[in-house]
Amino acid sequence: MSSVGADRECREAACIAGGGREASPLQRSYGNHPDLSQVRRALVILFANIGDVLLASPLFAVLKSHYPAMVVDALVNRGTETMLAGNPHIGTLHVLDRKARDGGPLARLREELRLLGAVRRGRYDLTIPLTGGDRGLILGLLSGAGLRVGVGRRRRWLGGMIQPATHWVNHAHGGRHYVERHLDCLRRIGVFPRDPKDKQPRLYESPAEGQAALDLVAGVAPGFDLRRRFAVVHPTSRWMFKSWPAASMARLMAAMHGELGIPMILTSGPDAVEMVHVGQLRARLTVPVVDVAGRLTLGQLAGLIRRAALFVGMDSAPMHMAAAVGTPLVAVFGPSCPGDWGPWGAAAGVVTHGGFACQPCQIDGCGGSKISECLLDLTPERVLERVRRLWIPGDGVW
Repeated sequence: MSSVGADRECREAACIAGGGREASPLQRSYGNHPDLSQVRRALVILFANIGDVLLASPLFAVLKSHYPAMVVDALVNRGTETMLAGNPHIGTLHVLDRKARDGGPLARLREELRLLGAVRRGRYDLTIPLTGGDRGLILGLLSGAGLRVGVGRRRRWLGGMIQPATHWVNHAHGGRHYVERHLDCLRRIGVFPRDPKDKQPRLYESPAEGQAALDLVAGVAPGFDLRRRFAVVHPTSRWMFKSWPAASMARLMAAMHGELGIPMILTSGPDAVEMVHVGQLRARLTVPVVDVAGRLTLGQLAGLIRRAALFVGMDSAPMHMAAAVGTPLVAVFGPSCPGDWGPWGAAAGVVTHGGFACQPCQIDGCGGSKISECLLDLTPERVLERVRRLWIPGDGVW
């Protein structure tokens, strides 16, 4: 074949791969894609936060769509496993209990050995850490897997004698959503999404958890009619520099009640810093709201959001949960980048200030102060305008 013909086939193969169809044998060879047809068991490793784990859920659907017989397990931090619980594409869900370190060196060692034993017993052929730390690489190496993905800078240990990964993933520096970044770990080994719908993060909380949330609401506010359409308002984030001032949220909620007549349920995480913020909001509220802040499990919160007609909140894990269950949402963004972390498939709900050239700066508050002026100056009227667009009045949700 002439060099021109080879270049043409290479370009055609790249277009096919980019469109979600199978790459040609030439493209697979050029990309050093391994033969995955003999891979029986794979382990996906993600030591990250709640929202990050949920955004990784499409990876399992895509991998199983290509290799239905492959057993795909997952390994995550305790406290995040709810995001993958019940996922039909996942075999075993391993959990690392990081709190074991609080019990001292011996307790931490026992937890590390327990986890390593579980990984070794898995007899994995392929390991895919989704973040760039060394822990995932070490577990992949100790698992005995012959195929090992690595993220970030290519590394060799012990003077080059040990190569912790067989295939390295290069991520874009910014503006690429984390759903796509996670999927890049599959693309690197030749597995491209076939259907855009496979990229949608999904939650699989049990119906019992949703009912438990409704029962809690009924216990807190017996007169609240859960047959009516309602909004879940979640004013906090695990990273509080992403949160809107309590006074601004209180004004928005007053307008949601007074102008639009929206029944509201207030939620938050149970962490002390989040509860302080909720307390500041409560002190400013002048309208009725059902307050279950800090009282729901993650699964119950997911079930409640699924039954809501609207979610209003910050750049946070519950925002991603709303997008995953298909609830219309309004999400306030400050210093973080919607292109990286926005709600998948719900970009129309993102509200930013728009008047700061530095936004998004990806910094924890102006100058690292934990306070962002792009959030301080964002008016409730601007957010209310987005709520008006997405709220559909009516008496029933189901």
